[in-house]
Amino acid sequence: MKPTLVVMLKEPRAGRVKTRLGRDIGMTAAAWWFRHQVRRLLRTIDDPRWTTVLAVAPDRAGMASRVWPAHLPRWPQGQGDLGDRMARMMAQAGGPVCVIGADVPGITRAHIAQAFKALGDHDAPCPCYLGGMSRIPSKPEILDWIAANPTLTAKRDIAKAFGIKGAARIDLKRLLRELEDEGHLEKRKKTYQDPDRLPPVSILQVLPPDSNGDLFARPLEWHGEGVEPVVLMITRASDPALGEGDRILARLTVVTAEDHNYEARMIRRVGTNPKKILGVFRKTAEGGRILPVDKGADKEWQGPS
Repeated sequence: MKPTLVVMLKEPRAGRVKTRLGRDIGMTAAAWWFRHQVRRLLRTIDDPRWTTVLAVAPDRAGMASRVWPAHLPRWPQGQGDLGDRMARMMAQAGGPVCVIGADVPGITRAHIAQAFKALGDHDAPCPCYLGGMSRIPSKPEILDWIAANPTLTAKRDIAKAFGIKGAARIDLKRLLRELEDEGHLEKRKKTYQDPDRLPPVSILQVLPPDSNGDLFARPLEWHGEGVEPVVLMITRASDPALGEGDRILARLTVVTAEDHNYEARMIRRVGTNPKKILGVFRKTAEGGRILPVDKGADKEWQGPS
């Protein structure tokens, strides 16, 4: 399939385009510069190796405009933010697509060809901004990165790992949202996790020792749909004694043992068990009182009869 080059542009009206430049040189002069810059750009990048499409805004004015070359097809950008409009153009292209802004004076056919070459057979688009290219990773690549780097799963970490900058982050955000919708990822706070894997640092609740004296813990942050994973506690001589019901913050390691899926090393306790009191219940007109048998306890507890 022949690739598509989409050029995002606005109708060159004074006060609607290049407004920051317009504050310095005047809005009319800025609109004039934008109009002639875009026409130069289109002459430079139009090439038979790809189909050049103008994504115009506002929709009605852009589709009827006499400013832009008549031989180039036009698509209305439609409503929404930049990410929504870019996604709409990419879906309409239906194949390899590269999206650029209209005011990139240094971009050439060689840049565009390099972008399509970098895109290869990946299913994600390859946006180009300011003359540079950012290849958006495929969904399997993102999942592999998260699995291999469980502590670097924020969107910023993923973007840095794949060299994604500027507006290209919009497409990364779209891919992450699709992976969420497909059930491959779950967003927790500001990071992305495989819902069928525990976070590398998790809250656990200690279980009673088994018949062999091994200490296991139940993960309190399990969100998967399958069987709850089994976590074996690996204690050190410096660790405090742990009992049933203790809650701890622990660092987890994935293992492939027969009887457990993770090994946990305690970082610290995060709470204490509910205090148990042994006492004698005495019935009263108001209900009853519990008198602790521990001589060191000086409180009485009121309760229903």
